[in-house]
Amino acid sequence: MLLHKLAVLLLTLFVAANAVAEITLTAAKGTSDDRKAYTNRLLTAALNANTAHNHFESVKQVSVSYGYDARAYLVSKGQADVTYFPAEKKIERHLIPIRVPLYKGLMGYRFLLIQAKDQTKFDSISNLQQLKRLLKGTGTRWRMTQVYQYHNFAHVKADTNHSLYKMLNVGRFDYTTRGVIEASETQRIIQKRFGNLAIENNILLYTELPIYFFVGADNPALAKRIESGLHSLIKTGKFDKIFAQFFATVPTDLALETRRVLYVENPFLSAESKHNAQTFWQQSSSPLPFTLE
Repeated sequence: MLLHKLAVLLLTLFVAANAVAEITLTAAKGTSDDRKAYTNRLLTAALNANTAHNHFESVKQVSVSYGYDARAYLVSKGQADVTYFPAEKKIERHLIPIRVPLYKGLMGYRFLLIQAKDQTKFDSISNLQQLKRLLKGTGTRWRMTQVYQYHNFAHVKADTNHSLYKMLNVGRFDYTTRGVIEASETQRIIQKRFGNLAIENNILLYTELPIYFFVGADNPALAKRIESGLHSLIKTGKFDKIFAQFFATVPTDLALETRRVLYVENPFLSAESKHNAQTFWQQSSSPLPFTLE
């Protein structure tokens, strides 16, 4: 009888030691399936990269229709474990940033979406001042919107990407922008629903825009585990393999090496995040065909 109880106790301890804990990751509603799958896989791999104690983690990703501040609030109050969005000084004062740019610099590069008939108008643009004179459509909740406002871009706002596409399709403004990792998704949407639109041929905008995982200020152990795991994935090459599964075709999809890059400074980054965005991924590991500015 005693041996039976001991066996049951040992089995219980073994199961507990090998338990699968669930980490809640919040994403913005409307985030593409590819990006949600990528961040989910990357976070899961990072959490389980160093499993010395056989304590494995699974990730449950929840889409919420809140802006950045509300998602940050959920994490700060322990209602979610992890979130991810562009770095910003204000957010970094309240949450712990894991300073590994998840998209390897790609989110800082944005192509222009225009009416196809207007391509010649953009062919003559060679600098930012010329572009700023045209009317831009931008998202109400986009982190980049405050950057465009800071630099006095002529702009109008809309709440959703769909609204922006509809407005551009009927000529309410001259162009909008999307991240280069969103090119394939954008192309599918405009071909199906917005026949007047096209991806502009020549221009990229570049802004330092590192996307980080963030955790609550009271959870440094989780932050340390994620950071350690991400660095382990980088060292073993698994980070690059996961990245390539989702974004390997981006440079060729947009012929990036032929495009003119116009720099838009991000004044809302902390000094540490600005330096991180410029230096973390060296050219040897960059997916881009040119040097990050």
